[in-house]
Parts: sequence; C-alpha cells; structure tokens
Amino acid sequence: MIASLGWCFAPITCDMSARLQSMDSYQIIKNIHVSCAGLSIAGFVLRSAWVLRGSPSAQHRLTRVVPHFIDAALLLSALGLLYLSAYRPSGSDWLTFKLVGVILYIAFGMVALRAGRTMGQRAIAVVAALIVFAYIVAVALTGQRWPFA
Repeated sequence: MIASLGWCFAPITCDMSARLQSMDSYQIIKNIHVSCAGLSIAGFVLRSAWVLRGSPSAQHRLTRVVPHFIDAALLLSALGLLYLSAYRPSGSDWLTFKLVGVILYIAFGMVALRAGRTMGQRAIAVVAALIVFAYIVAVALTGQRWPFA
C-alpha cells in the first residue's frame, strides 16, 4: 500500500509490492491467454465442421475475420507472458516445444480450412490439428517437453 504512493519505509515493502503487482499482471494476462486459446480452438472446431459439411457459413465474412482478432490477442498475451517471466530461449526447454507445436497446429489448420484438396485430406488435417492442440495444452500444463511419456 505504501509503495503504491511512490515511496516506502523499507526496501522489502517496495519489493513485495512490485512482486504483487507483477503477479497480478501476469495472472490477468495468463487468463486472457487461456481464454483466447479456448476461443481459438472452439472456433477452429466450428469452422472445421462447417468446412467438412460444405456449409456456406464457413465462407461468411465474420467467420474469416474474427479468428484473426482472437489469434492476435492470443499471440500478444503470449508475448506479454514471455516479457513478464523474463524468458530466455534455450532451444531445449518446454516453451520451445510448445512453439513448435503451435507452428504445426497452424500448418494443419491451414490444410484443414483452406489448402486441403479433398475432404479426406481436410478431415485428416483437422484430426492432426486437434492432436497437436492437445499436445500444446499438455506441455503448457505440465511444463514437460514430452508430457505423455
């Protein structure tokens, strides 16, 4: 409380206040990130179902635009979490594996929603994207590169 006024009586009070504010920011950004991830996968499943059924809803303007806003918020919140945690990539940590999973998820998603030439290819890509998404979530929850091992 005292540190919020811009001054403090003891260094430990300032340090604790800064940590609490940082933790509050981290938790808020983490909640935004998790919410955006849930919205992103729900939208992917819905759009995939529409594409596989041949529904005109898959081509609606909002269906094509809204996911970009959700995914942008997801990316920005991830960058915010990286900044607050002072992450330094090493190439062998769990976060690097999560990033590789995200790249694979995007690639499979592109095949599922646009690039697949046949419905069979698109269906396989949907299943692959969902498996990769499950891997990404498992890595995030466990902090392990191989969470199913």
